[in-house]
Amino acid sequence: MRDISARAEAVALPDRHAVVARLFAEDGYGFLLTDDCREVRFSRDVVARDEFDELRVGSEVCFAATSGAHRSDATVVDMINAPYPHADEDPEMLGAEDEVPEMPDIWEEE
Repeated sequence: MRDISARAEAVALPDRHAVVARLFAEDGYGFLLTDDCREVRFSRDVVARDEFDELRVGSEVCFAATSGAHRSDATVVDMINAPYPHADEDPEMLGAEDEVPEMPDIWEEE
């Protein structure tokens, strides 16, 4: 079981920022690109608040990581924000045109 204090520590360290560089959602992992141009691997189970499915390439995160002999692995990833989807990227996230409400009659000019 993971140490809960590690998640709190990641949130408290604003200098450990990165962006999601590559994401393999179907396999449950991805890679962060840190401010000093290092790649850090992360998996679904280290993302705070079960927000893995909300992450996208370009999402800003703060993180805590361990360094291994060949690579760094994130122990906690906490999403700060995600870029807005482009219309051609995921149409379900934007909603269909028929979902846009009509203007109420009281807003119409006389």
